[in-house]
Order: sequence, then structure tokens, then C-alpha cells
Amino acid sequence: MIIRRVSHERPETNCLQMEEKMTVKETVQQLVAGLPDDVTWDEVQYRVYLRQVVAESDAQIARGEGVPQKEAEERLAQWLE
Repeated sequence: MIIRRVSHERPETNCLQMEEKMTVKETVQQLVAGLPDDVTWDEVQYRVYLRQVVAESDAQIARGEGVPQKEAEERLAQWLE
């Protein structure tokens, strides 16, 4: 997995994106290190889960399995009619 830290609206939140190669363990360590000291177990689990979902989505896009934004908006508009 390739990630990099980018700025986010909440400074205590780590938003990770692709850049340098890191193992899953290193990614989780970096993510947890940026959380506040009073973080809850639920918040840790959510952040790890969210990072996993983002990584899976990035991999799908890299394989060409994504849907362009415009097409997604059109599909959503049809569903909401």
C-alpha cells in the first residue's frame, strides 16, 4: 500500500493517501499515533476500517473498475427521481 499524509479539516484526524510504500502495520501505527490520547476503541476501529475501505477503493480505481464522477451523479439523479 502506498500512502501519504494530507491536511484535513480536523487537525487531529489523519487522512492518508497514496505516496510512499508502507506495510499495513506501519499505516495503522501512523494512523493511531496521530489520534488524541483520549481516543475510544470505537474511534480507533472506525478509523482503521475507513482506511481499509479507502485502500480497497483506490485499488479498484487503479484496476479501472471505478465510475467517473459525472456518470455517478447521473445514476444518482435517476435513482432519486
